[in-house]
Amino acid sequence: MRPIAIYILVISFTCFQINAFSMTEAIGNKAFEEYPQKETTPSRDFLVILDTNVSTGEGLKRKSIHQKCSKPEHIIRNEGDMMQLGDCSTIEGDIVVDGYIDTVLDLGATKDVWGDIKIQNSSNVARVEGFELERIGGSTSFQSLTALSTIRLPRLKTMQSINWQVLPILSSVSFNSEVSSLETIIISDTALTQFTGFHTQSLKVLNINNNRYMELVESDVEEITGELSITSNAKNVQISLPNLKNAKNITVRDAESVDLRNLENVAVSAGFIENSFKELHLPKLQHVGGTFGIMKNERVENLEFPELSEIEGGLIITNNTNIHSINFFPELKSIGGAIRFEGEFADIQLEELEVVKGSALVRTLSETFDCNNWLKLDASSIVRGGVIECFSNKHSQTIHVNEEGKVVKNITDVNSVSSKSNAAKLKCSLFSLFMALLMIPGL
Repeated sequence: MRPIAIYILVISFTCFQINAFSMTEAIGNKAFEEYPQKETTPSRDFLVILDTNVSTGEGLKRKSIHQKCSKPEHIIRNEGDMMQLGDCSTIEGDIVVDGYIDTVLDLGATKDVWGDIKIQNSSNVARVEGFELERIGGSTSFQSLTALSTIRLPRLKTMQSINWQVLPILSSVSFNSEVSSLETIIISDTALTQFTGFHTQSLKVLNINNNRYMELVESDVEEITGELSITSNAKNVQISLPNLKNAKNITVRDAESVDLRNLENVAVSAGFIENSFKELHLPKLQHVGGTFGIMKNERVENLEFPELSEIEGGLIITNNTNIHSINFFPELKSIGGAIRFEGEFADIQLEELEVVKGSALVRTLSETFDCNNWLKLDASSIVRGGVIECFSNKHSQTIHVNEEGKVVKNITDVNSVSSKSNAAKLKCSLFSLFMALLMIPGL
């Protein structure tokens, strides 16, 4: 009997433990459901954010940002305001420096700014420094800083845009040699001598203007979807964009040399105005979607556009003193607007041109250019709808054609501009002589 009794006692004790554990679990679960839960959101002093590092492909990373480092705008008026952000490795929001009273703006230990850096109304700022700064999520916008001479951001690798205007003594900029992700670059009225070291395949805007010491503009950009404008810099500025294939609008002024060797397409317009280069070669250009102009380039002697076949707007070649023959469009077939040629050229050779959809104006100082031949043999067969005017040193002629190229008004010979002027002068002289004679006593 004793072994059986011991066995019954063991089974009874085990069952009691199982029941007790079940009761405890049930009570515990009920207590967990009824007890107020502790909040798991971050404390008021910290924000938890996700950082997507697209440029390096590192994916999502969790960072904690102190509340003082995260605002829509951080208004900075003096060194003290900036020092309060000195321990912010990452700043979320824009840094707006407005009415800054000190001479140095030091970004301290900040590595990332997820916004813009704007400096305005701060005529005392002489230096901007950020020796740890690696990334700007938006733009650097520096406006009307008359004392700013130096920008030092040696580790900066990424930002979206540069907008620097009216920085008349800015002469030293230190960036990482490979700043990427740029979309817009506007640099105006600075003392910088060159623009180089910005590596990007595509830009919306590249506008470098009124930098009186700027002697070199160089970039490996392949596409500019908005404006390319390089104007009114140093008279000897050299422009090197050898990889550029596509652009929307191009304006080049006051350049000594231009390298656009791979340019294939201009979506809207292109203008080369008042440059000092001796030659302009665009060996791969095939299409211009609007007006194409080459104007007032007094030193240019050689122009070459061997592949250009279509200009959808007008074609303007004016006042290029050393161009004596318009023979540099061997494949040009169609001009969608008017043509205007002015200068000292002796002949026009557009052998492949089939149609000009606007009017035509030709004005030359050449003694040998024959308006009559050009109007009858060339112009009247290609101009569709408009007035064709030709002025040479000897005479001028005008004809009107319809959309089918038929002459609707006969060729009209009139005196040349110089002849009219001489005749007017002669009449004036005779009249003056006559009046003088009337005033002589006794006559």
